[in-house]
Amino acid sequence: TVAVNLENGARCEPSEFNPGVIRPGAVSRHGIDLLMPDGVGILDGKVVITGGTEARVTPFRIPVLIAPRDHMRWHTPRILPEHFGGNAEIARTHGYRLGLSHDDNRVLVEVEIRSKLHSLAKPGEAGGSRIELYVDMRPRSQGFATAPYTDGAEQFMISIGEAGFGTKSGRKYDIVQRNTRTADGVRVEIELPFKAFLKPEWPIPSVIGLDLMFAVAGPDGAELGYPTYGGRGGLWQNPRLFTRAWLL
Repeated sequence: TVAVNLENGARCEPSEFNPGVIRPGAVSRHGIDLLMPDGVGILDGKVVITGGTEARVTPFRIPVLIAPRDHMRWHTPRILPEHFGGNAEIARTHGYRLGLSHDDNRVLVEVEIRSKLHSLAKPGEAGGSRIELYVDMRPRSQGFATAPYTDGAEQFMISIGEAGFGTKSGRKYDIVQRNTRTADGVRVEIELPFKAFLKPEWPIPSVIGLDLMFAVAGPDGAELGYPTYGGRGGLWQNPRLFTRAWLL
């Protein structure tokens, strides 16, 4: 039997099934429904495979992003002291949650950030406190989820002080950004129009690559950590590492 055990209120249906006898080298596929509460963005759990008297346990951690149609879904990443060189105080006072939705024309991104807002990067700067947003809307036939960056894939260096951004490619994008100070940080709202990324012959995607890096700097300007939503480094080099966002 195969059992899938999920954490943080997530569950799958069925949670256990019997794939029958599988020959060496063969594959057995079984569909399951995955149910995740709002706010859950990291899917933690384990798969327990039992055969006779032997059981094998495989833990997993999968970052997931979902952009529903016409309403916002929230995702909470994992921010730990280890992301800031073991500094528990920085991890306690810094974090964010990521909201996503979409309509016929755009993907809407909202980032609610907790931060001391020290040493804020100016628009377009790749140093100081900031967020970096990574987007890949290319069709599979045009390189989706592969290196290098080409048309339809971009890295944005986004200011969390004065609204504004720069890009890896140097291209200009017609993107709306609004920054609003909050009691414990800032809320950043970004509209990503499909037409800014898609060529006329490309279809509107149902899955895109999307990820975020949260760069935190101290009062002296020294950068303290760079946690990413999906937990992977090297996003600036390779769109294959981006988390998948499902447009439902």
